[in-house]
Amino acid sequence: MDELKGYETLFSLFNGYRGSVCMGISGPEADKAKAVGIATERCLQYLAFYRGLAMQVNFGSIVDSDLKKTVNEYEIIGGTSDSVLLDAARDFEIIDVVWLGGKVGAVVFAKLPEMGGFWSVPHNWRNNAPEISGYNVVVATSEKSYSSIANAIEAATFRAAQALVDAHYGTVNVNNTIVDSRDDHYRGDSYSIWGNRLEGFSVLAYEYDYEENRVYALAVSRK
Repeated sequence: MDELKGYETLFSLFNGYRGSVCMGISGPEADKAKAVGIATERCLQYLAFYRGLAMQVNFGSIVDSDLKKTVNEYEIIGGTSDSVLLDAARDFEIIDVVWLGGKVGAVVFAKLPEMGGFWSVPHNWRNNAPEISGYNVVVATSEKSYSSIANAIEAATFRAAQALVDAHYGTVNVNNTIVDSRDDHYRGDSYSIWGNRLEGFSVLAYEYDYEENRVYALAVSRK
């Protein structure tokens, strides 16, 4: 199958579910059974992210006179946990398995019991993202071209999730400074922690731009 045609078919199939499933692909793989396993595992990761926590920790500075250590602008970003992944593995249902071959390989569509969807998605959503009552709606791109379509999809999805985290009203923020000062010792930690749960995070549609060689994602989460 022609590469561009394969991408168009892939996203046409996914977009037809209108946000009610997650999708995983295997990428190039001759062994179809192995390909389905890889696609299922990737789909499960997306399902776990649907349920998972998003957290970020920023350390502005850490100074320790004994260790002579200074750290500035240190950042940690997390996604799902093992327990969330196991819960999703227990609850998920495979809706369909499709073989497209080429750079796409096997495709697995699956869902969790709480996944809804069935939104109407306009054809020009890249330029005019729809408004959905009770939801934050974002459009994101993989930003750079990837040789692997699976990596491009992951990048677009991740950037959409980042944008939804920024827009989410339920964010919890903690900012603190701890100072331990004695005659022979000084330690100062300045840090901030924020995190939230993206309830109902869902990708409604993907689109591939051939000239840019980028994937675009339209995603939503509950406010």
